[in-house]
Amino acid sequence: MESSSGRFCDNCEHRHISTAAVTWCPDCDEAVCLERKDHHDASKIVKFHKTISLIEFNKLPSFIKDISVYCTDHDQRYEFYCCTHRKSCCNVCLNESHFHCEKPDIIQDVVQNVKTSPVLEDIENDLNCIMVNLESLIKNRLENKTRINAQKLTCMEEIQNVRKLINDKLDEMEKNLKHTMESDIEELGLDLDNLLKDLDVHKRHIHTLQEELKAAISIGTDLQVFLGLRQLELRVEEEHSYLESLKTTKAMDEVDLVLDITSTMRALSNSSESFGVISQSRKHNELELGTRKKEQAQLLLPSVHKLSNIKFSEKAKFRLPSGKEGINVLGCTITPGELLVFTDCENNRLIICGCDGPSSETYSYLVPQALLPMSKI
Repeated sequence: MESSSGRFCDNCEHRHISTAAVTWCPDCDEAVCLERKDHHDASKIVKFHKTISLIEFNKLPSFIKDISVYCTDHDQRYEFYCCTHRKSCCNVCLNESHFHCEKPDIIQDVVQNVKTSPVLEDIENDLNCIMVNLESLIKNRLENKTRINAQKLTCMEEIQNVRKLINDKLDEMEKNLKHTMESDIEELGLDLDNLLKDLDVHKRHIHTLQEELKAAISIGTDLQVFLGLRQLELRVEEEHSYLESLKTTKAMDEVDLVLDITSTMRALSNSSESFGVISQSRKHNELELGTRKKEQAQLLLPSVHKLSNIKFSEKAKFRLPSGKEGINVLGCTITPGELLVFTDCENNRLIICGCDGPSSETYSYLVPQALLPMSKI
């Protein structure tokens, strides 16, 4: 049978029976089924135990649910609280491990009104303070994140603006360079065109001379040819002079168009530098957080103080009776009956008087020397 509450009755499980539990008894530290609940509530021994529904019990945090009211070493209920070790203990623990400790307190007296104790109030205040601080930190970090995202947009916009300025400048430089190139090409083209026209004129002239020479040879008489040679030589000499003149001018220079990118542009294209540098500017966060109280309430019982930290104050004065050899008190103690006992080693005696000071009666008892050190604190 599966339990809807998630637990089975502990008492029934001891009898190897699986019964769904419905309530929880913190005093018995057991889950109880519906049938056993009636017996539990009717029992004189446990009728004052305050049970809670298992549904409510399951709402408790795990560190509370896992706490047992029984000693894990001796399987006995915790009955005492040792303020020396700040630890709960059963009867066996008390006799085995705490017999030298300060008188233990009954645990029921210790836990009385614990829910309204200052320590719980301090813890609650601490939790509230921590929660407020966490909310402040979360708000602060979210604001920082929002600011970073806004700064990202600003940086992106600035990068785009700088990129546009660079692009515009490069476009302008490119336009100017192309314009210069077109102007140079136009000028060179015009010079070449003029030269080509001039060369073409001389070419046609030479062609005419060639035709005229052929006609003279084939048709003219020897006399005519002889007399015309001088004129022909002069015309040929003129053409030679023209060709020779071209060698001394820039008209026949080999012209190439050369692009020379400036070192600045070359360096920019080959640069390994970043477009810019993104850095993180950090400064100490001035956010003020709430602080806990410097003095926290002690948990249930005050801790044991060191003797060096204890401050003494005068409550009463005692005048002890002198002995035959004066007086030499080396030890004292207070009895359970609130009597003061002093050891006077000089006279081998115990001096006993009440805690009321001079108004109380004082008694002296002689004791063997060997017993006196036993009275020392």
